[in-house]
Amino acid sequence: MHNAVWYQLECLQIQRAVGNVYQKLGRNLAEADYQQELSAEFTKLGIPYSNFQPSVSVGKQAHKLTHSLPHFICHGVIAVKIKVLPTTQHEHVARVSNFLKTSKSRLAILANFGTQPNATIELITR
Repeated sequence: MHNAVWYQLECLQIQRAVGNVYQKLGRNLAEADYQQELSAEFTKLGIPYSNFQPSVSVGKQAHKLTHSLPHFICHGVIAVKIKVLPTTQHEHVARVSNFLKTSKSRLAILANFGTQPNATIELITR
């Protein structure tokens, strides 16, 4: 069975939160703006989440590493990564996939707030 099916309701909740934030803020703001508003929306919708905190932070490697890390872990198992780009490139999906390979998470959502007419959501599994 596909992981996305296991967490279908949870993914729909997160998708709704992303849509609500996009309707409220529009597109092309900073990732931090969407992260802050998405955090508030998760709370409003009763979605359990935590801000992802990397355990390593040393020099340039840490900067490279944080680009691959998710912004949130929802429902204890779904990684959520925010992007603000006109389109999502293969390299962005690959970075999230690499995170999944090294973590306990098996499912990630890549939410892109830079697209129109709506934010795009990609489900990524390992």
